[in-house]
Amino acid sequence: MNLRRKEHIFNQKIEPEYTRVYHFIYSRLDGDRQLAEDITQDTMEMAWNKLEQLKKGDSCRAWLMKIAMNEIRKYFRAQMTQKRGAFQEESYDLHQFEEIDNPEQVEADVLDQILAQEGLEILMQALERVHEKYRLLLELRLIQDLKFAQIAEIVREDEAKVRVYYGRGLKILGKEYQLLTGRDE
Repeated sequence: MNLRRKEHIFNQKIEPEYTRVYHFIYSRLDGDRQLAEDITQDTMEMAWNKLEQLKKGDSCRAWLMKIAMNEIRKYFRAQMTQKRGAFQEESYDLHQFEEIDNPEQVEADVLDQILAQEGLEILMQALERVHEKYRLLLELRLIQDLKFAQIAEIVREDEAKVRVYYGRGLKILGKEYQLLTGRDE
């Protein structure tokens, strides 16, 4: 790929995602702005260096999120403080969350309820109260608008497992919302 074409693709497809990538990374780092900026810059640099690997039909956003996740992992490995158990079962009573066949319908129900009543601020507060492994999936799906296959690739899990965890996460998000608002519906 020649330099001019590479610059064009980067400017048209990658650069517009900078803010979205930054917010995604920032949400993973407990509010450390400087570190989020550094890792975002590393992500964009890696995207530039590996731009030839972006296939024509690939989603730039999913590709960038995968790079961002790898950069975050690299940071935590280097610091020897890697977050523990992002995909191990938590202490939620999962028996109350039966397997669901259609997570998109649960997504619509939970989001409609939350957004209709209190708006985005309550959604974000409720989302912050959800355990990291579920919150990550919820953010990738709801905020980053990625498909389950893309999310599975980013988190290095199989798509069926991602769907199950996502469905559980949606139900937990709904419960957290109810706790925040004092509503028991």
